[in-house]
Order: sequence, then structure tokens, then C-alpha cells
Amino acid sequence: MRPFLIHAAKAVTAAAALLTVLWACGSPPTRPSTIDLTGTWEGTIQPPPEPALSARLVIGGDSDAPVPTLTIGDTIYEPSRSPASFQTLSDFILYVRNGQTLVTLSGQISPDRRLISGQISGLAPGGRHFSFDRR
Repeated sequence: MRPFLIHAAKAVTAAAALLTVLWACGSPPTRPSTIDLTGTWEGTIQPPPEPALSARLVIGGDSDAPVPTLTIGDTIYEPSRSPASFQTLSDFILYVRNGQTLVTLSGQISPDRRLISGQISGLAPGGRHFSFDRR
């Protein structure tokens, strides 16, 4: 046989062996899915030493690009375009604005998908804790 045919036969055999192994193992493992944050969340922002602030967070968009709106009392913080909010699996960073004030919420969603909590910054000096329940 010619050397070219020998190399081609080896390549075809190797490819067939690889496909056989992959087929025998089943489908390849899938990437864990991102937990859905969309919906309405109500809770509190802890500003020590004052009483907690009641707040509502409404999240639209999709799992790759959440679009949050935060309401604290009569103040509404609209979604920020730059920087843009994002989420990876159960972790998220949400950016909202009111005029020049940029507020950042960074946290996690609970395994049961009913609670989000984390740190909020931009409302006053220092970070504060927040906790919201899904409504």
C-alpha cells in the first residue's frame, strides 16, 4: 500500500474509535444552568445603625443579562447600561442608577430559588447587607 493510504486508514480508524468511545459514554456532560432571577423580589437593606429600609427589586431580561429596577421608598433606581448587570450560575452583580448615583448589588440566589442576599454599595459610604424574598 502507498504511504498516503496507510495514513488515511489510520486517521479513519482513530476517528471511528473516538466516536465509538463517545457514543458508549453517552452524551457529553452539560454545563450547569444559570438560576432564573427574573421576577419581583421584596425585602430589606440593612443600614446600621438605623432601621432597615424596605425595598423592591424587579428583574427582567434573561439569565445572561438581567435588567433590574430597584425601588427604595419613593426613589427608583433604573437599570444601568454601563456597567451592565450579569449573572453566572447562582451569583449575580446588578447595577442600577438614579441620576449619577450608581448602586451595585452583588450576591447569590438560594438553592431553593426563593431568596437572594448579598452586599449593596453606592447608597452611602460602606457596603450594606440586603435580603429579598421572591414574590
